[in-house]
Parts: sequence; C-alpha cells; structure tokens
Amino acid sequence: MSAPSAVSSAIPFGKRSSTARRVRSTTPKVAMSAAVLVRLYATAERDFATIDLKGVNLKGHNLRGAVLSGSDMREANLKGADLRGAQLRRCNLSQTIFRGAVLREGNLSGSLLFEANLCGANLLGANFQRADLQQADLCDTDLSEANLYGANLSGAQLARTYAIRANFSQGCLFDTNFSRAVLSEADFSEADLLLAQLAEADLVGANLSGADLSGANLQRADLSGANLCSANLSNANLRGATLLSVELWGANLNGADLTDAIVRGTDLQEVSRSKPVAQLPPGQPD
Repeated sequence: MSAPSAVSSAIPFGKRSSTARRVRSTTPKVAMSAAVLVRLYATAERDFATIDLKGVNLKGHNLRGAVLSGSDMREANLKGADLRGAQLRRCNLSQTIFRGAVLREGNLSGSLLFEANLCGANLLGANFQRADLQQADLCDTDLSEANLYGANLSGAQLARTYAIRANFSQGCLFDTNFSRAVLSEADFSEADLLLAQLAEADLVGANLSGADLSGANLQRADLSGANLCSANLSNANLRGATLLSVELWGANLNGADLTDAIVRGTDLQEVSRSKPVAQLPPGQPD
C-alpha cells in the first residue's frame, strides 16, 4: 500500500483523526539530504524541525537528542538508528522504518506513523500520546513505561511486546494484536479493545477498568489481580484464562466464554446485575 498523505484516507470508521489534521497543518519548508543532516549533526547542530526528509536513509546513524518535530519523514530508513531523547512531535512518519532503532525517552506525540515498522525497537519511556499508529508493526518492541494515552493503534501488531506499566488509557486499540505480549500493570482504562487479540498475554495487575473488550480474544491470558470494573467483556473469549483475585464490579460478561478458565478469589456476583452473568467453569470456586 502506498503511504498516505498527512491526512490518511485509511483511517477507519470514516473519521480523520485530529492527529492527521495537526500533521497536515505543519508544512516542511526545507528539503535536506541524509548526508547534509549527518554532517550538521556532527558540528553539534540539533535543530532540524520542519525539514523535508522524505525517503532519506539514516540507517544506523547517531541522532540522539535531535529535534525533528514537524518534519516529513515518510518512508525514511532509520533502521538501527540511535534516537534517544529525540523530538519527533507532529511528524509524518508513515511507512518509516525504525526496525531495531533506539527511541528511548523519545517524543513522538501527535505524529502519524501509519504502517511504520518499529519491530524490535527500544521504545522504553517514549511518548506516543495521541499518535496515529494504525497498522504499525511494533512486534518484539520494549514499550515499558511508554505513554500511549489516546493513541490510535487500530490493526497494529504488538505481538510479544514488553509494555510493562505502559499507558494505553483511552486509546483506540480496535483489532490490535497483543498476542503473548507482557502487559503487566499496564493502564488500559477506558480504552477501545474491541476484537483485540490478547491470547496468552500477561495482564497481571493491569488496569482495564471501563475498557471495551467485547469480542476480544483473551484465551489463556493471565489476568490475575487485574481491574476489570465496568469493563465490557461481552462475547469475549476467556477460554483457559487465569482470573485470580480479579475486580469485576459492574463488568459485562454477557456471552463470554469461560471454559477451562481458572477463577479463584474473584466474585462474579459483582458483575452488573442488569446483564446476564457468565457461569463459572465446573468445579471452580469463586
């Protein structure tokens, strides 16, 4: 698929995100080659804001602390680059390659990362607040303590990702793949996880209060100690899941499949009485 313009026609549900509008409003003024940027960086220059870097090859380069906010970096190659602490706010990073790059503590808030490749990247503590990461590849990344508040990760791939204590609160995670991801103590409060893939995910101590998990696949996931108060788990697949000491006050489990689930220390009577309560698996105490 060709990379979208700053306003992506691929945004689902017929809406164009405020992120896309913000990116569109910032027009890069100066085109710069990779060679020129690297040479200037070597002279201690760090301000490369609103530059046209579309398609440049910066593979493996050291760009720590660089200020690239508002730049157009569509289809650029930053594989293995060191971007620790870099400022990439409101950039167009559609289909940009960050595979194996270090973006630790980087700021990518409000940026467009449609179909970006961040596989295996170090994103520890990075800021993706309200970024658009639709269909991006974040498999095998380290997103621990990263801020993805209000981000759009619809259709994104986060299989086997480490996102311990990451903030996904109020994010759009429709059909996002978190299979086998480590998400312990992550914040998914009020997030849209409709049809999300969370099979075998580690959600120990995660905050899923008020989240929409309807139709989500949580087969063999570990939800021990998780907060699912007021969450919508209707028609969710919880087959073989572990639900030890889970908070379920006001949750909707209508049509959820709890076959072979391990349910101990969890009171299913706390489930909203206005909705049918899922039955415990045979022989499981509450």
